Amino acid sequence: MSSADRTKQYAWKRDLATPINRRARPMRITPKLLWHMLPGMLRIRRWARKQRREGRRPLFDLVMGDFKVKPDKGIPLGGLGCGTITRGCRGDFNRWALKPGDYSYRTVHPDQFSLRVKRENKEAQAIVLNPSQPKDKTLHNWGWGLNESDVTYHALFPRAWHDYREPLPGIQLSCRQVSPVIPHNYQETSYPVSTFIWEVENTGNSTVEVSLMFTFQNGTGGLNDLGGGHSIIPVDDDIDGEVIRGLELKHIHRHPKPLEPGKKLGDQTQYQDQLNFGMGAVSKDGLSISRQTWEVTQVDAGHLWDKFLKEGKLSGRMDQAPSILGIVNAGAVCVKVEIPAGERREIIFALVWDMPIARFPEGRGWRRRYTKFFGDGGNAAPALLKTALTRYSEWEAAIDAWQLPILEDEELPLWYRQMLFNETYYLVDGGTIWTAGRAAGDDQRQDPIPEPQIGHFAYLESHEYRMYNTYDVHFSASFALAMLWPELELSLQRDFAQSLKMVDDDVVTYFFSGQKAPRKVSDVIPHDLGSPLEDPWLKINAYNAQNVSRWKDLNPKFVLQIARDYFLTGDRGFLQEVWPVVRDAVEFMFSFDKDGDGMIENE
Repeated sequence: MSSADRTKQYAWKRDLATPINRRARPMRITPKLLWHMLPGMLRIRRWARKQRREGRRPLFDLVMGDFKVKPDKGIPLGGLGCGTITRGCRGDFNRWALKPGDYSYRTVHPDQFSLRVKRENKEAQAIVLNPSQPKDKTLHNWGWGLNESDVTYHALFPRAWHDYREPLPGIQLSCRQVSPVIPHNYQETSYPVSTFIWEVENTGNSTVEVSLMFTFQNGTGGLNDLGGGHSIIPVDDDIDGEVIRGLELKHIHRHPKPLEPGKKLGDQTQYQDQLNFGMGAVSKDGLSISRQTWEVTQVDAGHLWDKFLKEGKLSGRMDQAPSILGIVNAGAVCVKVEIPAGERREIIFALVWDMPIARFPEGRGWRRRYTKFFGDGGNAAPALLKTALTRYSEWEAAIDAWQLPILEDEELPLWYRQMLFNETYYLVDGGTIWTAGRAAGDDQRQDPIPEPQIGHFAYLESHEYRMYNTYDVHFSASFALAMLWPELELSLQRDFAQSLKMVDDDVVTYFFSGQKAPRKVSDVIPHDLGSPLEDPWLKINAYNAQNVSRWKDLNPKFVLQIARDYFLTGDRGFLQEVWPVVRDAVEFMFSFDKDGDGMIENE
């Protein structure tokens, strides 16, 4: 048994045909609770409307309409701080978080894997490896109809497996999804890549011709995909005699700027940043690769499927012209191989993305960590693709070395072993950003929170609660970061140490109390290091529901975490650096002791 198979047997498992036996039970809204919450809700409503008039997205909103949460998600793709794409348990790509703090819960239907099988003297058959058929007619001619009872999903972050039991007669399929999330690794763990290792077994009694096709839309399924100007170019490479063939999907990422004073919403201008995707496969052991570009229209999609079904390969058409307004373009890569009866073959695809600058609404941009190794010119997709297709086995060996000693410890309950790894997904998929300096052209003056040598590291409290490194919550979650990537934990603590003396005199009206107070006062650890909807590390304490400067727990939690992190790392230089801040944080707490007895008084 391979180490990957040893790991897989401990993964969380779901047969798609088995209903989820869990119903949400929302809190009951009583008249008393509604009366208590009504003033705060009215303040939130007024504030959110004002934010929208200024062309900004409100941090708090009473209607979170863009979050349609269903039990169809899966292990996210990619590393820490580079943006993520989620491939769900049904095989679709259904959650996008490439811009920091901006989540899109939507399925992009052209993003699929499809299987074609041809045996001698029999007609070819083809099927999309996803049991959910879109209602839209664009892909109507594709081979939908996969039975969900034939699919089992396994999840053990940072890997996932889709097992397909005879999606077509005489074929067994398994797809292993790998992202390079590796403890104590501060390079590959930042890469925006994921590899799909397909194992295809011919269980029939004759040789079979098998083709696997990967299709991907140039974009994330939003209106920007229709905005024109997106192009696709071929990628060709080789290493040690193995041929890499793929496509680079060059995308213009447009997002609105905040309104200037006196302007109306229709006058909003846009940032235009780079966001390129790479998709491809590696050819070995008799595999052949074909590819083409296509437009996401019913006619073009029908021609693509017809070619795939009849010949098991693609046309080679390569339209490199930028897309026109209103038309979405896409790429397809197909691998074809003959498999004798009773044998298996491995087919390897990869998906990568290159969004080198993480830009926040105020216009400031930060280079992402992976640009230290691939550059920030927006041309890294081919190199990322090659890395994903050739280095995945090294990453898997490191993941197995990390996980197997814990997974094979029978003294721990299985559910606990699974959750230790699967809940770590949030360090990747929490709107996370890991920086490597300010973007070229930005104001390079000294920031109030200087960037640590390893970069800023930040993640959201939740997808709906868009604040970075909320300290009261990080207090409970921080062990994962401190144990697995301690240098990032120290980086985060350095940011909070630098923030203690920061002052922001902007007067905030707090929603729950209606009281007014400064946004940040000196000698109090902030609630958060800002929001991706504003300007993190420059504008902190985005939380405006309560006056966090009067909270009693933030300074003590800072002191306790500093002690814990020092004992875990033994980094005396870090301790000496933050010690004056620890002393000041403790000293400030005495201001809450009204009678000098050493006890903090409640207000």
